[in-house]
Amino acid sequence: ARRRRWYSPALVLLALALLPVAAATTDLDALDGWGLAKVLSPVAWAALACAVGACLAELWMPRPRVPMLATATGVLVLCSTGLPSVVEPVARFTTSYVIVGFVDAIAGDGVPPPDIDARFFWPAFFAQWAWFRDAAGAADLDVVLRWFPPVVVLVWAIGVYALARSMLGGTRAPWAAAWLFVGLNWIEQDYFSPQAIGIVLLLTVLTFALGPLATRRTDAAGVPGWPAPHPGAPRLRLLRRWAVAAMTPPNRPTLPPRQLLLIYFCAALCLIALAPEHQLTPFAIIGQLTLLAVVGRFRGRGLVLVAIFAVVVFVIIGARDFWMSQIGLLLGSGDDGNALQTGIADRLAGDVGQVAVKLLRIAVPGLTWLLAIAGAWVYWRRRRDLVPIFLAVVPMAFAAVQSYGGELFLRIVLYGLPV
Repeated sequence: ARRRRWYSPALVLLALALLPVAAATTDLDALDGWGLAKVLSPVAWAALACAVGACLAELWMPRPRVPMLATATGVLVLCSTGLPSVVEPVARFTTSYVIVGFVDAIAGDGVPPPDIDARFFWPAFFAQWAWFRDAAGAADLDVVLRWFPPVVVLVWAIGVYALARSMLGGTRAPWAAAWLFVGLNWIEQDYFSPQAIGIVLLLTVLTFALGPLATRRTDAAGVPGWPAPHPGAPRLRLLRRWAVAAMTPPNRPTLPPRQLLLIYFCAALCLIALAPEHQLTPFAIIGQLTLLAVVGRFRGRGLVLVAIFAVVVFVIIGARDFWMSQIGLLLGSGDDGNALQTGIADRLAGDVGQVAVKLLRIAVPGLTWLLAIAGAWVYWRRRRDLVPIFLAVVPMAFAAVQSYGGELFLRIVLYGLPV
């Protein structure tokens, strides 16, 4: 037992020591459509294996240490999502440099330029980083672009861990959920972009709703579940159980009023900040909060009204020029219903390596959903609760927004993957 406690720290240190060697021995000149997987040296794969081993070694301890699990998770993110940032001298995603151009445009006079790009109608992210850059006196954001993906994925993993603590409980399952999220995150939406920060805000609100604000419907005696007439009585009919559950008020959180007020304030700030941050993310969190409010799973239904009010006010005032000139996008008119074509089929282009990797990029979310369905069935058998799987299904409603563009299905997977 004394020796086992050193396995995880030793593997973490070995993984970190191998990363500089991996960067020096990777032949970037041989890059082709297969990406880094083909040109990485065996040292890089060894570093990733050590990071995975460190996580598993600590998880199998009789009493896992939380600081060591957190450290191993950070090293796992660095050796997986962060590996391109280690071995490549610049950011791996060209769209990041387009967004830096948006930041430069706002940094000039503080006003989004008109009639250039529709994304300027949601300028919060660009203005935020323009302020950061000017405050720091930085000439460019090249270092930020390079290291942004592993940092933001680590923040996402923290949010997934917090959600798993609320929905699964225990000490080991939440860490396993965070590691599965890191391994199954093949969407590549973690680059320097508004949606990356939007997911941080979305996970923050969900963590509040399913954590300190979480409730369960109870009967007058405080017993969770649907009231039964007397012990040993036959189970009520399904429709009657639903009616009783709908009429039974949710219980109150046990936190002191001051802490609840602070949580409400922080959640409201996140919801207000989402409105000018990204086009779709506010609607994803509104749908998920509405579901939780209808089934009585969180206290604070006024947050749904705050989110709706923030979006409506911003659309009417901040994005008024966009919707007045592009009302067809809002109504979906003039679209041929070719979201599958633009979102999936048109992306399967390039050489053999690129097509293979993109097909695998489609297969991984499919595998994830198969695992999710199996997990939902087990969760239902144990707890009679379908709310988590419904939370992941809510973003699928975006499939009706045919006019959003080719990244629509990426957004659907992005909003559902944490749950």
